[in-house]
Amino acid sequence: MNIVICGVKSSGKSTVGSYIASKMDYDFIDTDISLAQYFNTKNNTDLDIPSIFKMVGRSLFTELEREVITKIYPSSPTVISLGGSSLLDESVARHCKCLGVILHCQISFDEFICRIRKLEPSSFIGKLSHSELLDYFNSRHEYYQMVSDYVFSNY
Repeated sequence: MNIVICGVKSSGKSTVGSYIASKMDYDFIDTDISLAQYFNTKNNTDLDIPSIFKMVGRSLFTELEREVITKIYPSSPTVISLGGSSLLDESVARHCKCLGVILHCQISFDEFICRIRKLEPSSFIGKLSHSELLDYFNSRHEYYQMVSDYVFSNY
């Protein structure tokens, strides 16, 4: 059985996913790393996820996420950590449901604010107002609750 971890940006999906994989002796895939490797190989660049997003824009970035994630078919038990918004794409959500159980890595809004302000102050999300961040958080939180099989708190 594969485990797919979703959650808002900076919720700890990769950290928790890597830990679970090591404890269960599963393989681990971080789709942000996979996407960056795919993009950089294809374009002969060496960019990180924020730089790729900034270069290609939201629409093409979503297409890249879809392309990378829907090609994942693990041959052995694997924990898959998704990018913060990738599960919002219907085809990605359907594919992830077929891959295994989906876990929502949940954090509180206050923790989300702290992490975003500390880890990503200059990104697009770090520049949003408090009310914009609340809307962003609530919409994703509700969606992840709906599509996930299980929820765990990471705060």
